[in-house]
Amino acid sequence: MSFEVVAADSPLGHSTAVPCTYNDFDGKETTTIEMTEAICMKQRVRSLQRQVKDRDKKINNLTANLTFLQPDQIRALQSLPGARNKGVAWSIDTIKTAFQLRYSCGIKGYELLRKLGYPLPSYSTLCQKVDHAKFVPGIQHDVIEWFNVKSSTMKIQEKDCTLMIDEMQIKKCVEYDRGLKRYLGYVSSELSWTSGAAELADHALVFMIRGMSTNWKQTVAYFFSGRSIQGSALWSIASQIVCILGRIGIFVRAIVSDMGSSNQAMWRAAGIHAGRNSVSCYSNHPFLEGQKMYFLADIPHLLKNIRNCLLTQDIVLPPDVLIKEHLISPKVSIQHIAAVINHEEDNELKIAPVLSRHHVEPGQYQKMRVSTAAQLLSHSTASVLRFCVQNGTLENDALTTAWFVDFINKWFDVVNARHYQFAMTPLSTDSVQVLHEMVDLASKVMFSGKRCSWKPIQTGLLLSTHSIIGLYTDLVGSGLYSYLLPGRLTQDPLENLFCQVRSTGDSHPSPAHFRQRLKLISVSQFMQMPRHSSYATDDSTYIVNFLRKDVGGTVADDQLDEDQFVRFIDVDESELSLSMRQCFVLHGRMDCL
Repeated sequence: MSFEVVAADSPLGHSTAVPCTYNDFDGKETTTIEMTEAICMKQRVRSLQRQVKDRDKKINNLTANLTFLQPDQIRALQSLPGARNKGVAWSIDTIKTAFQLRYSCGIKGYELLRKLGYPLPSYSTLCQKVDHAKFVPGIQHDVIEWFNVKSSTMKIQEKDCTLMIDEMQIKKCVEYDRGLKRYLGYVSSELSWTSGAAELADHALVFMIRGMSTNWKQTVAYFFSGRSIQGSALWSIASQIVCILGRIGIFVRAIVSDMGSSNQAMWRAAGIHAGRNSVSCYSNHPFLEGQKMYFLADIPHLLKNIRNCLLTQDIVLPPDVLIKEHLISPKVSIQHIAAVINHEEDNELKIAPVLSRHHVEPGQYQKMRVSTAAQLLSHSTASVLRFCVQNGTLENDALTTAWFVDFINKWFDVVNARHYQFAMTPLSTDSVQVLHEMVDLASKVMFSGKRCSWKPIQTGLLLSTHSIIGLYTDLVGSGLYSYLLPGRLTQDPLENLFCQVRSTGDSHPSPAHFRQRLKLISVSQFMQMPRHSSYATDDSTYIVNFLRKDVGGTVADDQLDEDQFVRFIDVDESELSLSMRQCFVLHGRMDCL
């Protein structure tokens, strides 16, 4: 309690409060001033606690809406403005995001984002993260070495893959690459026709592998090429890549490419052919003795080629198909579909809303789009044709076109299956039957016009369909696989890689720019596809992580126990069974070996 004693003889003429003491419960003497200060201090503490609580609540509400940022980026935002981003240990996910932004908006755009306060690592940090990945033209032995460590934790079936081969056009020039400190632009020596004067390259040839049972992909080689490539040289490089991968336990089951002249020459060099009377769709595996390695023409390319054949000439079906399907006309004509489009053109309500003029009269770039070919050769188009025949809009001859379109749709659904519910299992008798029917049809079909002989499209159809049947028999029929997804036997990942390279606005990049973009895409694992891509977005991811993780100083192996090593190298749980040396190689810590 508090009280005051009044002095009557105060010189000021009024009472004066004299501080008094009293005994507290604990026996200590406390003055009234000390009590007042204590009460004020408690009130101040309560006020500060409420402010801290309100501040924490606001911060939690703010960070809850920052789901697009990583935790280290949020910590960078919470630091002092003058010290922002200094000494921040950036995570691998943040580095990957930074590389995606760097690739999408360039150096100036990236620096503008940092200037505006976006929490990103400096450009020099990005350069330091990937300075060990050079991406010199040729076979990427460093990538394969990293892949060797990463694949050591994979199951046997997960190591099966396909080798995809394709090329894109680049600018024909010679320029100095500052990253490699050398000139680029000449045809790679492995693909050169002559041993004399150097030839300028106008294409980039890329080799990529893709998992068959799991979704992963990785670029393993690239070369600069001229207008044509010798089939023997291409087959030699492909065999060399297959053997190098085989030594680290990665088994190439099939080689996928388009039907370019160089690829067909490679087929002939490997002993592959497909004709009306015989088909040889596989060769002896270069690494695995007694095993087969199949060859396929890219399925989406085949679909586009079928559509393009219909644009210029009619397809003539064999008599046995007419008898079996009760068809009165042998001709398949795109004019039946064009008649439906013309009839629906002025109608507000359409029975075929997807079809338009550009499906039957595509331009130069529309011919390259798989989606328009898939829309034209679909079950919906076949149903529209049958409906128009029933109501008298079309003649009965259109039923032949309807049957052919519907059959191509069934075949494409089988060979382009990407999900388990559509996969080829031991019970997929209907899917296998469709493949055998395609083999029979492709070997017997004819074409109208002056040039009605054997077409390359027939070679592609027979080769790819036979190879899928063979892979299904070897893998699923033998019990090695429980199902097969033929959609992973296409080269969509490689085509989408080229779309990403072109997405910066330069459809024909220079050799140095192509190398830099290929490196950035592989490093950042940039999966965002351009909006108007000609191919469907693949769902596979890059398996090798090129980003070097920062570690303070170098530590010898004998200076670390197991727990310290895990914290030092920051490995994943799936990598705990690896040796120290393997983990250092996997994470780019060559200086620790």
